[in-house]
Amino acid sequence: MGKIIRINMQEIQLFRQEILTKTLSLVDEPYEKWRTFNNKINTTLFLNDESISNLSIELKENELPLLECKLHNSYVLVSTHRVFSILDSKLDEISFKDVDRFGNEFEKENITPTNDIRPQINKIILYNSDGKKFIFRIDSLYPAYFVKLLIHNLINYRKNGVFSWK
Repeated sequence: MGKIIRINMQEIQLFRQEILTKTLSLVDEPYEKWRTFNNKINTTLFLNDESISNLSIELKENELPLLECKLHNSYVLVSTHRVFSILDSKLDEISFKDVDRFGNEFEKENITPTNDIRPQINKIILYNSDGKKFIFRIDSLYPAYFVKLLIHNLINYRKNGVFSWK
């Protein structure tokens, strides 16, 4: 049986601050200057103790929100432990410990303009070790780039106990 590690809320808040600060440092623009091809930025970072907007999602003890994106027909929440997605009113979640890899099935669609209009949202796929797809949508450009970096760093930390940038 695995070893149980107890983390207090102060430690998880410091973890949230560190992972967001380090991941933000990898992006060439500060959060306040992010751009998207969507009509507006629908993505929010939880830099402090803000509450998530979707009340149907319950976070576990010692789990804090990091990022959410509320779009017309979808919602994504990245926490310190999992990613939640609501697509077509269906809630799905994946733990960072269960993520095997990113999928690239939507990469061409995510970057290719249609009638000279850039995609407003990006679809991102994560696979678990059994090959099950986990799909979510997020604002294009800066939010999509940042969430991939953030998830990569969280996967690496949750699986290996180290941050990717060290």
